[in-house]
Amino acid sequence: MFQLIHYMNKESGLIFQDFSTEKLRYKVNFLYLEEGRFRTKDLKLPLLSGAKIRASCNGLILLENIPESGDLSVANPVTKQWIKLPPPAPNKLLSSRRIYASQYGFTWHPGTNEYKVLCFSERKAVCLILTLGSDKWELVNVPEQFIQLARDNTSVNGFLHSIDGDFDDGDKEDMLSMDTADKSFHKKKLPKCRGEQDKLLELGGSLSFISRIDSTAEFEIWVLKDFDKGDWIKLYSVKLDVGVKLANSRSLDSAKPICCLMNGKLVVFAVDRSFYAASTQQPWVKRIWNLKTEHCLTHLNTLVSCKTF
Repeated sequence: MFQLIHYMNKESGLIFQDFSTEKLRYKVNFLYLEEGRFRTKDLKLPLLSGAKIRASCNGLILLENIPESGDLSVANPVTKQWIKLPPPAPNKLLSSRRIYASQYGFTWHPGTNEYKVLCFSERKAVCLILTLGSDKWELVNVPEQFIQLARDNTSVNGFLHSIDGDFDDGDKEDMLSMDTADKSFHKKKLPKCRGEQDKLLELGGSLSFISRIDSTAEFEIWVLKDFDKGDWIKLYSVKLDVGVKLANSRSLDSAKPICCLMNGKLVVFAVDRSFYAASTQQPWVKRIWNLKTEHCLTHLNTLVSCKTF
């Protein structure tokens, strides 16, 4: 089992990969806010060519393709510790001992104090689950109506969540959830539905639903207060046209929330090929010039140890 060491000394930001032409390798970068400015630092995590960051949880990252496709590892970019995860045993649904997943999940469940890695196969409607500290993967069938979890999901407190339905299918009214502790599946109502700019994100340890208001520059931020009852409350709203000049008014139609930072004090948006941070506490928006990809994850730099695995 992983042990949390100095977990309170955490630094919140975004983790992403960027190719270094100087060193001819992918760097693992960490973007954070310091004294009102966004800064980037190289975490100097040595990765083999082709390795990809798939998920982040409590300062640990899930890596794929070390050293071959389908291989998985867990690492701490700060301590440089890493462990290779065991391969699954072959069975009638898996033709090899490698994992070919359409979507990953990486969770810590407060009820069990367990970390779990999940690998979804959309084609076969199954999910492989490994509890860290175990060498056995568990095969779970994913109900057909919950297959969206295999395309996109958000991890919060041991649950995986996804908006039901494809963006092109019109309004989205339901949220699909999986409790990774007991492998149960749940469907809950979203507070509102507005279109393809909706997004579920982790915000300060809670699940949030971010939605654009009609054709305006304003986005509402709802937080799920009670999962069992399906109770949401509107916590914040942000406007993307405060203090910054977007390329044109049509840019707002491409704006999508991609993550939350600093316990929900900031929401990061991708707008065309640019990135902006909007404050939920004050009416200001700042462009993030040193972020070049939306393939980034909310991450905590911690000293969580994986040596005991």
